[in-house]
Amino acid sequence: MSKEPKSYKRLSGGGFLTSNRLYTGADHLLSITATSFSEDYMRFYYKDIQAIIARKTIKGKVFNLGFGIFLIIFLMPALWVHGGWAGFFYIMAGLLFLLLMINWLRGPTCECHIMTPIQTVKLPALRRIRKAEKAIARLRSLIEGAQGVLPEESLS
Repeated sequence: MSKEPKSYKRLSGGGFLTSNRLYTGADHLLSITATSFSEDYMRFYYKDIQAIIARKTIKGKVFNLGFGIFLIIFLMPALWVHGGWAGFFYIMAGLLFLLLMINWLRGPTCECHIMTPIQTVKLPALRRIRKAEKAIARLRSLIEGAQGVLPEESLS
């Protein structure tokens, strides 16, 4: 039995309630958005991609601020209360500290859009700057392979 080579390579994605994934194919980028009961597919051919836009957002900082505020809210009573309630407040504060550290270590957030001649579409699979930069670097070579390299003289 001969094995066929994989036609798609995973570029990015994952999720908890909704799963957003990006795959690179031979001549196109495939974006999949899956919920509990449905999947939506969007295909972007490399020859049609005009731009990939990544814009930094403050969403991660807002989540960190929220986690920090609730961490303080649960930590203050834990220091004054004794008995079983102190354990509850320490556990909640520890959980919030863990969430704060995970969000902080994942890095700054961003929004990515892909522009074609027909539309501009948000890519929900790319939500962190580090992942977006890696994905754009991988896509750049595929897009240049399909469209050719733009000479620097034409940019001015």
